[in-house]
Amino acid sequence: MGLFARIPNSVGEKTEKTVIAKGTRIVGRLELDALLLIDGVVEGELDSTSEVSIGTNGYFKGEMRARQVIVSGRTEGTVTCDKLEILNNGSVTGTAEVRELTIEPGGKFFGQSREAAVPLLESPQTIKSRRAEPELKPGQD
Repeated sequence: MGLFARIPNSVGEKTEKTVIAKGTRIVGRLELDALLLIDGVVEGELDSTSEVSIGTNGYFKGEMRARQVIVSGRTEGTVTCDKLEILNNGSVTGTAEVRELTIEPGGKFFGQSREAAVPLLESPQTIKSRRAEPELKPGQD
């Protein structure tokens, strides 16, 4: 069984997990509601309502927004999440806007961090529509 027990039995059956394997490179924008494991290279923008895990071979560069982020590999850029965990071989360089930050011994964080203002349990569509709203300047109603 093992690996094959986890493969969907029929076309269109939901796996609820996305894997970007070692040796794969993706550049662009990703929006998802499923768990994501990055063991390859992703550069760009990532919006997830679920957990994102950067595997030991994984590398992410860009702007990431997710509910929870676990880093065993390398991440560079901006990470916005409810919970950020940097494991013993993990490295985060840049800005972290988080509600909870955990760094295991051996984990590395280079940059600045600040507390996230609101929980990030919104769907990518909500995030996208909120970005489309015009920003009010002081004195405007």
